[in-house]
Amino acid sequence: MTNITYYSYIILLSLTLLFSTSCKKDKDQKRLSITLYDKPLSIIKSYIQGNWQLHYGKGGICSICIQNYENSYFKFPHGDSIRITTNNVTYTNTAIEWINDSGIYTNKVPTFTMNFKDLRGYPNIYIVKEIANDTLILKSYGADPVSFYFTKAR
Repeated sequence: MTNITYYSYIILLSLTLLFSTSCKKDKDQKRLSITLYDKPLSIIKSYIQGNWQLHYGKGGICSICIQNYENSYFKFPHGDSIRITTNNVTYTNTAIEWINDSGIYTNKVPTFTMNFKDLRGYPNIYIVKEIANDTLILKSYGADPVSFYFTKAR
């Protein structure tokens, strides 16, 4: 192998590694992260719209405990209603009542709670906390809250 061919090969390999590394960085940087609890209701609704798969909940009385969920989905068709299914069984299919509650956080930021009852009549209250790295986080509203982690589903 001549020196020119050898050096050409080294340059080509270096450029390939450089471009493949920069493409990966661009892909990682495009992940969505936004705080939602302090946003206007129209913004919250627009970001949660769609179908989300529930993966796990963390917290509650045992603050470090994790509860895994399989085949559980929360669907928000327009941000005004919710449908919850687990293993293709519907547990909730109802309207959401959004309540502006400024007393949740100490800095008195207007925060909307998502309120609805499931098909058994049990009340559910959540705060749409944020989307962090494409993961939607809903926080239950209570003394020992659980945070629920979702990713976008088809």
